[in-house]
Amino acid sequence: MIEMKLWTLTSFFGVIVPTVSGIRYEQQAGGTLCSHPSLEGAYLPLGDIDDAIDAARRHLFDYAGSYDEALVETFLENSGLDNLLRPMNEVDVEAWLAALPPWFRKDYVLFEAWVPTIVTVDDVGGKGLIDRAVVLVYPNSD
Repeated sequence: MIEMKLWTLTSFFGVIVPTVSGIRYEQQAGGTLCSHPSLEGAYLPLGDIDDAIDAARRHLFDYAGSYDEALVETFLENSGLDNLLRPMNEVDVEAWLAALPPWFRKDYVLFEAWVPTIVTVDDVGGKGLIDRAVVLVYPNSD
């Protein structure tokens, strides 16, 4: 398995689509917690981080814990990403947790810079991603 440490890149902003790819993307997340969640999949860049996204990061600043649908919704709305992604609901979160590897801590699934979401449009990274769970990643504050 190829390991890609996202935090070693000078700039990144995108989603990880869980799939069998032979590439595991590891992220430094959770602010000062500096957790390192990882996921096998395909990375799809979403462009440059603009001022709106940069400002919206404060909503998840230093966050590490259980999934908070309202917090993710506020983050997505303030970043302008609510036209591409939506927060997971309770059913989505249960399915997401069931699909995670056994070693992944189930009590820590949402972090600053590691945001599980659901794709709401069919043109993110090509066809076939609508209603798919993805993880939004961007540089951690620490």
